[in-house]
Amino acid sequence: MTRRGWLLFAAMSLIWGAPYLFISIAGEYVNPFVLVLLRTGLAVLVLVPIVLVRGQARIMIQRWRPILAFALLEIIIPWPMLNYAETRISSSMAGLLIATVPLVAALAFLVSPRAERYSLRQVIGLILGFGGVVLLLGLDVDGADPLAILLMLGVVVCYTAAPLVMSRYLSDAPPLPVMTAALVMATAVYLPSAFIAPPLDVPVRGWVSIVILALVCTGLAMVLFGALIIEAAPRGRCSSPTSTPWSR
Repeated sequence: MTRRGWLLFAAMSLIWGAPYLFISIAGEYVNPFVLVLLRTGLAVLVLVPIVLVRGQARIMIQRWRPILAFALLEIIIPWPMLNYAETRISSSMAGLLIATVPLVAALAFLVSPRAERYSLRQVIGLILGFGGVVLLLGLDVDGADPLAILLMLGVVVCYTAAPLVMSRYLSDAPPLPVMTAALVMATAVYLPSAFIAPPLDVPVRGWVSIVILALVCTGLAMVLFGALIIEAAPRGRCSSPTSTPWSR
């Protein structure tokens, strides 16, 4: 991976290490579906004008099929599950379960058509990386809700599949309009939840958590995430948009 890729990776590690705490705080006052709406909606208010100014709105429309697939796997399906689970298990447990994404991705790659043997160094790196997360976060399983853990495993599967869609079908598209379109789609899906369970009587600490989740952990993080996926994708292996079913 290039130097730019490592910088993006470091930035993502810092930014996405924080959401679980803020989700836990906001989840005390806001419905899980409404929390997704607030995260995506506030981020959209900031990102859409930037996309329009840059003249990239056409990309959002032309590539809507793969973007929708990515949005389903990265936001629409897993985020409500994550929000609910965070009200039933500790933030450390949530972070630990999410840390299994690279391991699941590695196992998925082994059974893919392009499977290659992992070197001993790569296997040791995965094991040490996961072990380090366990040491940092701790293994807090006391009173853990089985349903919450099951939902978190569903989140892990979605988070494993979403980058595959991004790297295969959207690697040639700028990350900003792609991620903005995904957030717009998620906002549209969860907009009715605001009328069903409006966020009333949310204290200041709840709104601060929501704003940080929306602008930093969602808006900024999603754009960096898209750039990282594209940067780390194997060169010459990604399908052309004209040769995939998504482009039709």
